[in-house]
Amino acid sequence: MTFWMGVPRALWAYCATVFAVGGVIAVRSVFCLSVSDWAAWVQAIGSIAAIMGAFAIANDQRKRDRDLRAESEQANAFQYEVEARWMSSDVLDFLNQFIGCREALPISIKIEDNDVADLLERLAWCRQRARDRDQLEAIGTLRRSLMQTNRLVLARTYIGFTPLTDEDVKLLTGLRNEALGAWALIQGVEL
Repeated sequence: MTFWMGVPRALWAYCATVFAVGGVIAVRSVFCLSVSDWAAWVQAIGSIAAIMGAFAIANDQRKRDRDLRAESEQANAFQYEVEARWMSSDVLDFLNQFIGCREALPISIKIEDNDVADLLERLAWCRQRARDRDQLEAIGTLRRSLMQTNRLVLARTYIGFTPLTDEDVKLLTGLRNEALGAWALIQGVEL
């Protein structure tokens, strides 16, 4: 029954008309047809039935493909939502390490390259799957905040422990606040 559900009414009307006309002609001509005429009629009716069957099969396949695509998109959206929430929290946790940094104090936190690489990989994964401009912008903000914080901290810890300047502290605070806004958007909460 579901096989024929997607066939448009116009096609049903057309097919019914063709079969009705064919039936009338066949009944009228039943006694007048030769064997070769019967073969031609059977072939014509079979061709029409084959065309209708092919249309119905194609229509059914199109519906199944659409349903599979919708299921896949729904699964991908769920996977994105979960990973984006975890990843945004992890980036914010990374940035929160520097929340207590003050001017003229050296940074005593060591950044592990593997941690930053993992966060960047996860950010790239989320960026590829962002569905709209807001999501893409939030992912970009998290990435920029992570990268600029990482660069600043590495620059201050590369050769000895150079103390932070007032500008450094303002930059770290601004980057964290931007990331906090992106985190709130991804989490679906208001600050």
